[in-house]
Amino acid sequence: MHRSLITSAGVLLLGASAFAQSSVHSSLRPVTSNVRDAGVYHFGTGTWTRHADTTNGIANDVVYSNTCPTGYYAGLFTKEYIVDEGRVPGPNGPVNCDTAGRASQNIGCACSYTICGFQIAYCSGLPGNAVVDLNVGFQGAYTACALPSVLPKSAGTFDITGLPGAGLTIQGCWIVTVDLDATSASFSMPADGPSCTWVTGGPGTDHLFGWTFQNQTTVTNVGQSYVGPLIAGSGGNGAFIPSPTCSQVDNTRWDTLTCAGEGGGPAHWPTNHDSTNPVPDIEDGWGMDTQDRFRDDTTLPGGTLAPPSGPGCYYFGGNPGGSFHLKLFANTGCVSSPGVSFCRPLEESLVCPCGNPPTTPGAGCNAQTGVIPTGGGLLTSTGNAIPYDRGIGAETNPGPHVTITVTGLPTNAAESAYLLQGTLTIAPLTFGQGLRCCGGPLKRLQIHGASPSTTSWPAAGDIKPTISERSNSLPGAIVHILPGQTYCYFSQFRQTATWPACPGIPVAFNASNAQNILWHL
Repeated sequence: MHRSLITSAGVLLLGASAFAQSSVHSSLRPVTSNVRDAGVYHFGTGTWTRHADTTNGIANDVVYSNTCPTGYYAGLFTKEYIVDEGRVPGPNGPVNCDTAGRASQNIGCACSYTICGFQIAYCSGLPGNAVVDLNVGFQGAYTACALPSVLPKSAGTFDITGLPGAGLTIQGCWIVTVDLDATSASFSMPADGPSCTWVTGGPGTDHLFGWTFQNQTTVTNVGQSYVGPLIAGSGGNGAFIPSPTCSQVDNTRWDTLTCAGEGGGPAHWPTNHDSTNPVPDIEDGWGMDTQDRFRDDTTLPGGTLAPPSGPGCYYFGGNPGGSFHLKLFANTGCVSSPGVSFCRPLEESLVCPCGNPPTTPGAGCNAQTGVIPTGGGLLTSTGNAIPYDRGIGAETNPGPHVTITVTGLPTNAAESAYLLQGTLTIAPLTFGQGLRCCGGPLKRLQIHGASPSTTSWPAAGDIKPTISERSNSLPGAIVHILPGQTYCYFSQFRQTATWPACPGIPVAFNASNAQNILWHL
């Protein structure tokens, strides 16, 4: 999940409509020391776990990650604070692979997540053994550059005091992971803003969260006497080029192989950290939808800000990007999905052919069971997208392999549902009372009879134990699914009567949404 990166000219145009935007390139301070890991600070007990592998820091899912290094930090005055933003994705947002524009998106699995920890990074040039005191706060719905509703030192923010500084060196730069599990300080973060819905054509910031980073340490801002957050996400060395550890995806829970690698090479999923796969991640994140702008403000009456003075909207002149190091952790309970959903009328503003838009987020056009609408057929997938062909005498598939499930089906005893596989994605076509977005040669992999509103492939009694083996064994053009190939899947299902009245389409079938699945080793 790539950050939404906008050119500096585009940022100025966007900012001008809501907030005037100025460059604070003069507040950039180079990182001249190694960025060291201070360990995990347990907020509830005030204790530390040192010398631990805190690449992820907490044994939970990463739901936001903006950590790609730029080689700079922002020097803040005493009580000066910045407000940055990002996106924690919900299940109803867009899926977009945009390698040229660096604006790839993915979807989450819930409308809110309980944040059990976060990670920040900063530099200090204070002399001797002077410690660093910070305040960090979070806001679930935020418009970039606006005055935050959760101000530093207000209820729900976190005072993190006595942090390491420069010590005996000229500069000290540190990563600190804050564990909130040891107390009741965990908090709920809404996904995609309070509505959990990405509004097509709506404001570009209606789905963001905000966070504040305030320097509580007394500094002189002379020589090396600065404290401030590491700038992360984009830029550095004169261009929008990530470091070798930054790729198209960004080590969050929803990394997939759907989007091709960029900059740092191919995506590394599934080795990224999540609650079911405790393998340390090996890449830095770009921060989904982090904007190239931030608010600069102070809570000190008459306090000084980095020039140009005055609270407001700032950026660093386009290089590096105006965003800061942050990682958020949550126990999402998500089930890994190998597929990326599309052909979703609600989320993609698609017109259903019979005036039957779905009411279930992510589903295809609305269907009917009896006289009651089902909300639409919703296709999801779980498991590992590893092709499997069982040889003669070989044991059953080692699994867990892909299972595709469709909910929201009619329940009449005469109904049935097919799973279809296509070779490419196409523009939506009218398909019965629904839409079809999979094209190329289509294969009907398996038909299932009625089940109470839900059916899955493979299921007990199916001819082959895996979807890939079923595809490879069907008559006609044999499709041997190989690693690196992407196929498109959707379900066609019967409705015993047309619904609603649909002149010109007297057919009694409908379709679910679709998913692209990239098969891999």
